[in-house]
Formats: sequence, structure tokens, C-alpha cells
Amino acid sequence: MFKAIWNWLNSTGTRTVKKSVFVPYPCTFSLVAEIPKEVVVLEPPKEPFGITATISNLNNKELSEGLNRCCNPEVHHDFMHFNLIKNNPKDRVWIYSVSNMEHTPVHHPLLRFVKFPKVKAGEDYTVVTSIPRIFRYTKDNVDTNTIEPMFIDGRRVAMDFVNPDNLGLKQGVECYKTSSGRDLSEKGIFWSLKNPPGKLEVKQAKKRMETRYKWVIAQMDALECVLQTSEYADLRLYRDLQTQLRNSLSPEAHGAADYFKLERSWHRSLKKK
Repeated sequence: MFKAIWNWLNSTGTRTVKKSVFVPYPCTFSLVAEIPKEVVVLEPPKEPFGITATISNLNNKELSEGLNRCCNPEVHHDFMHFNLIKNNPKDRVWIYSVSNMEHTPVHHPLLRFVKFPKVKAGEDYTVVTSIPRIFRYTKDNVDTNTIEPMFIDGRRVAMDFVNPDNLGLKQGVECYKTSSGRDLSEKGIFWSLKNPPGKLEVKQAKKRMETRYKWVIAQMDALECVLQTSEYADLRLYRDLQTQLRNSLSPEAHGAADYFKLERSWHRSLKKK
């Protein structure tokens, strides 16, 4: 590559002298001629630096007042637009459960802690909670130091509560999961605009829950089958698998077995026959 560049530079113009001595065109040395021959070295100043700041034990009143104003701003409440959109008290979004077990309470930033009661015997569903159709909440505005009211569709709040990974309004769709076990739609939780809910909505919620229960039972049966049918030369490996089986047992696994009325070595029904 260097040879090709050298030939290109020489092709721009050449001159010959006696004895056919090849002399390159003067422009070839223009890049070298621009390099300075002497390098200027900066010397330290002869006079020492002077004092530019002092530290004092005295309190600065203005500085203290400024810090107080910055850390404790005056916040105003905007009540003028709080009732900007009227909401019908009867127009609500209802959240139901068709699960036969009580799930761990879930914390939501707008709904706080919500408990999930189990469905009673002889019933198809139970009411978890309800929220307004037009949900109102407050939000701080750091630019104006004002707490302003915000409005959001109650269906989006309910969907975010049931499945945070679902960014739409259609329940039961497959979506990318950012966590495991947070999708409550797989555990029998659903929302509806009707009270009581429609029969199709209850049927679809049960179908999603049964699909989840079957997957949990299949995982436990596979682990149990490995323990019973395999021969282990290493006793430590066998004990490790037993420990894994015990750790995999969860209330959801027992609830799934109770739902389908199954008995396994890892689950025994507590009901008297």
C-alpha cells in the first residue's frame, strides 16, 4: 500500500537531471516541511499561585436559605382540574378470580396491596376488587412545583395489575415475559366491565389457569419419574435430586393437584374419603 501511494505521488510530476537521477516532485516533501523543528516547552510560572478561596466557620445565611428553598420547595395542589372529566360511579372495572387457592398479595403503585380470596365451594368465581372506569391519580410536576391530577383508562390499570407485560387490552395473548410468576392471568385472575362477568370470560379464565396447572404438574411428575426409574451409583446425586424435588414443591403445585383431584407421591389429599 505504501508503494502504491509513493508511485501515485511521483506520478503527479517528476524532473530528471544529469546521469538520469530520479528526483521526486517537491510537493512530495510538503508534509514533512510542515513539522516544526523546535518544540516549545511550557515553563512553570515564576510567581506562586495566590489564595483564591478561604474556609470560614461562620454560617452563610443566604446560602442556608437557598439550600432550604431547593430542598423544600413550595408545592401547590391543582384542584381546579381534578373534576375535569366526570366519572359515573356505576361505571367500573371489576377484577375476578376463578382460582381454588389464595395467592400472595400483590403490590401495585396505584392499587396498593391487593389480596386474592379463593373461590368458595359451588361457585365459579369470586370478586377481588373494582376500580373506576376513568382512574384519577396525582403526579408531581417538578417544573411548576404543582401536584396535578392525571387520568388513565381503568382497563389499562386492571391489565397492568393482572399482567404487567401485556401492553394492550386483550387478555390471554402471548407476550414477552420480563419475570416469572407475575402473570396473574395464568393463575385464574381476570378483569371485566360486567358484574357479574360473562360465562365466556369465566370459561376462558379457567382454561388459562388449567393450562398453567397442567404444566406445573407435568414438571413435578417428570422430576418424580427421574427419581424413581433411574439408578444412581452416587448417593450424593440421588439426595441432591430429592432436595430439588422438595424445593420445587410449591403451594401452586399442591393447588393444581387438588384442582384436578390427583394424588402423587409428592401430594396427598387431605380430604377424608
